[in-house]
Amino acid sequence: MFVKKMVFNTLFAIGMSLPVLAFAANDLVITNDTNYPSTSKMNPHKAGGGVCTSSIPGIDGVTQPHQPKTTPNWQVRVACILDLENCQAFVYPNTNCSGNPIAKVVLSVSSGIKDAQVLQAGYSIPAHGAWDIKISGGPPAAK
Repeated sequence: MFVKKMVFNTLFAIGMSLPVLAFAANDLVITNDTNYPSTSKMNPHKAGGGVCTSSIPGIDGVTQPHQPKTTPNWQVRVACILDLENCQAFVYPNTNCSGNPIAKVVLSVSSGIKDAQVLQAGYSIPAHGAWDIKISGGPPAAK
């Protein structure tokens, strides 16, 4: 009985500390300096991947135009669940990940942005540190 209680208490303590360890990483700041909202399709190269951030339950996966958005690290982890260390996000200039992506971002949920590539002329997507990225350029706003 003593051993069972000790094992239970140890597992309980480990389980209680996991949220602290999981949230130790930084939040992701995305600044959308374009004229359109943006979303990302997450890990489309993985089986079960290709989910648009706007359709992930419990996550506000749309970054509005001309606004910064802070995405908590736990939401980044949920979106990147299929590949936490080389998560690929294909960025789209709309609210539903339709059409052609404008950029590809690779990130690690523990260390931040690893790479950012423009896929459509007229856009730029420089990383400003490991947890800060800005999307700019693109066509003028529709009238």
